[in-house]
Amino acid sequence: MESLCCKIECLRQMMYVTALEKGISHPEVLMVSCRLDKLLNEFYKISLVKKTERHEKLSVSQPGYKWRICLPVREYRID
Repeated sequence: MESLCCKIECLRQMMYVTALEKGISHPEVLMVSCRLDKLLNEFYKISLVKKTERHEKLSVSQPGYKWRICLPVREYRID
């Protein structure tokens, strides 16, 4: 999970720098953005599985415990 976070951060920085140098709508920026989206989706899937497993353990150990899963919202911010 930690290496996935490092890859995400690296691509995020690469996209930011490329956008500054070549413009936000440059094909290279869009390509990096797509790669970043794929990694973020993978990250969210792993996080959701871990969160679900954690909640299932709680619900088994605590009868009557109710839980819900909230999907993360991705913000787009360009400075």
